Amino acid sequence: EAENGLDNAAASYRISELAAIEPDPKSVSDWSVERTFTVTAYDGKKRTYIYSPTVAETVPTGTVTLLTQEQVDAFEATGVVKIEGNLVIGSDNADAEPIENLDGLNGLTSVEGDVKILNSYAGADLSGLSALERVGSLYIGNLTSGFTSKELLTVELLSLKEVLGNLVVNAPFVKSVSLPAMEYAGGVLKISSGSLEKLDLSALKGQVQDLILEHVKGGTGSTLSELSLNALQECNNLSVQGFTAIESISAPRLAYASNLLFSATSGKLKTTRFDALETISGTLSLDGFPELEGLGGFPSLQSVAGSMLFSNLPAFKGIAAATSLAKLNNVTFTVCANIDELDFSGITFLGGQISLDKETLAHEPQLIGPDKFNGSIFLDPVNNKAVTAVHLKGFREISGDFYINRGNRIEHMVFPSIEYVGG
Repeated sequence: EAENGLDNAAASYRISELAAIEPDPKSVSDWSVERTFTVTAYDGKKRTYIYSPTVAETVPTGTVTLLTQEQVDAFEATGVVKIEGNLVIGSDNADAEPIENLDGLNGLTSVEGDVKILNSYAGADLSGLSALERVGSLYIGNLTSGFTSKELLTVELLSLKEVLGNLVVNAPFVKSVSLPAMEYAGGVLKISSGSLEKLDLSALKGQVQDLILEHVKGGTGSTLSELSLNALQECNNLSVQGFTAIESISAPRLAYASNLLFSATSGKLKTTRFDALETISGTLSLDGFPELEGLGGFPSLQSVAGSMLFSNLPAFKGIAAATSLAKLNNVTFTVCANIDELDFSGITFLGGQISLDKETLAHEPQLIGPDKFNGSIFLDPVNNKAVTAVHLKGFREISGDFYINRGNRIEHMVFPSIEYVGG
């Protein structure tokens, strides 16, 4: 047929002078179908040959740009299932023709480069990419600029298994992101929305460079109440910022992370579950969760080499629930006014600092330390009249500084064991 390039094709062949072939290839006009040829030798012996046409797969190698709905629709007729280069859908020009659907791409299974969906895409979902299994990177918006269309509500790619680079959904009005088959993302996985209600990353296993979940302005309000990353094993940085409705965050198989950064303003986070996490090489930060009481969700955590930062946690009772904790560097408590005791006696410090601000000190927690403490202590009551006493137990030797900033209103300073301060 014409699309197979066999119109007016002619065959060339060679047989011995006394042999015959049926049918005669010169009489064949349609070479797009399978045919059988019989060759009869001079002695009458016959041999059968089968001609079977195959169509070479068309694989674009450059950048495929689809600017209009007509171009998207026409893509289906090309039969392309794989693109070696990039795929750009739509335009960021304000007067660009809107693209309403991606149905013409329903046979596409792989894009080795970037898939970029630009602002003139006005569809409500990405159902036309339902067969897509593998991409180099996928961008709806980018790392710094959001997707402006208010029409796109659902990002559902049920077949997508592998993203070699970045996956970015920076779209304030997207309500649902569902990637249930995606096992691997090699770069930054960033989802920024102001309307998020559903997130499915249930198959994601690991080697994620940065997993960033960010609430942004401009949406209808996010009601996402749970973040479950139950298959995740490796992640460099895990950051959840601004989602006030999230009540639980779980990654029970995550064994290593550089940084865990969770924050919100009056967030509802109550429970965390990181059963397998043993080491954080950077920072663990919890900020703005009035109902979070402790670190019971980190039963295996042994070491935080950077900093532990606890801020605006009025129900927080300290770190005692992290029963395996053995090595720390820096620990800071800011506005954590429900702590009775901070026991560091079984923890080796790496030369960093324990810091408590005036609101935390107002509850007059007792600090318990090892006999030899390799670090510094910084207490910052700032003349707060509610801070009337400071209690330290242990800490016979402090290798660094022991500093109380503006403690004029303190009536009782109780630290009977201190013999030496190196700073």
